[in-house]
Amino acid sequence: MEFSLEPSHLLARLDKVALSTDRGNGSKDPLKGEEAQRLRTFCTSNSVIPARDLDQYGLALMIGDLMLVKSDFSGRVARLASATRSVEEARAAAAKELFALKWGPTRTPIYDLLIVGTVLVPSKRENQLKVAHWLVHDAKVPVNGRDLSGSTAMNHAISTKPVFDPDFAEILYEGGGDVNDRNRYGCTPAHEIIMIMDARNSQAVRAPVGAMRWFLSHGGNLDIKDNEGMTARGTFTKTCAMHRSAGSFSINEVSKVVEQDDRRRKQLGDRCCTFCGREPDGKVKLLACSRCKITKYCSLPRNCQKGDWPVHKVTCKTPEQLARAKTYLGIPIEG
Repeated sequence: MEFSLEPSHLLARLDKVALSTDRGNGSKDPLKGEEAQRLRTFCTSNSVIPARDLDQYGLALMIGDLMLVKSDFSGRVARLASATRSVEEARAAAAKELFALKWGPTRTPIYDLLIVGTVLVPSKRENQLKVAHWLVHDAKVPVNGRDLSGSTAMNHAISTKPVFDPDFAEILYEGGGDVNDRNRYGCTPAHEIIMIMDARNSQAVRAPVGAMRWFLSHGGNLDIKDNEGMTARGTFTKTCAMHRSAGSFSINEVSKVVEQDDRRRKQLGDRCCTFCGREPDGKVKLLACSRCKITKYCSLPRNCQKGDWPVHKVTCKTPEQLARAKTYLGIPIEG
């Protein structure tokens, strides 16, 4: 039986042991209320400490050592290749191993660790972006790994907490990153973007303005409810009213971005996706809802129809149902 003393392999084995003895006291389920706040507090109070939490590979990611990252991947492929496993299958298995890697108390995945690196070692930013690009396009490591809070790297890259990094986010987007992905609190990145620490400060509003523009231009939806039933749009509307009543108008810059995108989507009408607002692009087409034949959504691999179903199902009716709804006792109703 193969056994490795490498820290990442040991952590993986310990995770298996922990899962085998789990008695239901913990979970990866959606949270709200007091339980959600407890996890938020833990995640904001704990972070990766390189000297304590990182193995050699983690440190290589932190400083953007592309040569070592490539060498590690080649070693994994060689180890996983066999007479019955093709090179392509071995590469896929190696990518799966990298996807499963986690570091620190908040179980930070591979792309999230690279984002941490851009914050802690900003002088290596160009190298860190090259590593991210290589992992996405060459190693084919999926970008939807989740930390303890259920957040993906996309969430951390554009939520402005800790950063707004459009360059990193674009790499994740190219790899299939979803800006509407929800964490364990049910929140999308937009729920975090609108939480502006000092809306009276024009400098503090600058990052949320850019982040909101990026979010919306890449298919962001402000009307997704979190686990408390709150949408980013609803919360932001209340926040704006509160700040304006206090004589603070810097937050208006974020409002302008939202209003501009609302107008754009309204003008496009059924020429853009009802859920994400994007127009047909490349292999992605606009398809009508198979039930009502009216509402338009992006085709797969985007999951726009699934994302909008909680809202759309309330009004979605077949053409026959719509026809019956326009009559009373069999008599057509005008208008």
